[in-house]
This record gives sequence, C-alpha cells and structure tokens, in this order.
Amino acid sequence: MAGPDSSAVDKWRTLLNDDRLALEVDEFILATFQGDRGVLLDYDRGEYYGLNDVATFVWKLLKEGCSPKQLVERLTNEYDVPPDLARADLAVLLSNLSARGVVRVRD
Repeated sequence: MAGPDSSAVDKWRTLLNDDRLALEVDEFILATFQGDRGVLLDYDRGEYYGLNDVATFVWKLLKEGCSPKQLVERLTNEYDVPPDLARADLAVLLSNLSARGVVRVRD
C-alpha cells in the first residue's frame, strides 16, 4: 500500500481520541490468515492487501468490534509499546484502510 496523506493520518489521530467513535469493516471483504500474517480480498474492486502481523492483529480486533480505545489498549499490551506510538501507528493503518473503503466510521 502506498503511504497515506498526512492530513488523513492527522484526521485519524483526532478521531482515535473520541471515545464515542465506532468503527466497522466492509462486510464483503474476505480475509485469510497464515500464522500471524493476513490477506484481505476486496472482490468487488479486484484488489487485495497483504497485512503484516500488527495489521492482522488490528484487523481481527476490528472484526470483534473493538473501540478505538480498546484497539490502542490491546496494541499497547500485545506489543509492549507506549499508547502514543500505538495510536500513531493505528492512525496510519486506519487511514490506509479507510482510503480504500475497507474500514469506516460507523454512523
């Protein structure tokens, strides 16, 4: 995936501080996992995305319906990183996925 634009990442950093925010994944995206890596298939658009171990972890949490706050907490605990770093990396990932229509803010 190409790098996200910085204004989109900044938007996600702000959104991740909103405790009322709910995220959802496109229900038509197919996911498969091999070990701690994953692949997403957007059949309608004819695109697929490779996920590293952290992105795979986040994808599974999104599918469970975790809130942004829970995502940051789980990333912090799983990877032993400070919350600010977890939030910053999560903003980049969500910016990438939302630009492709894979993840969105639930109304």
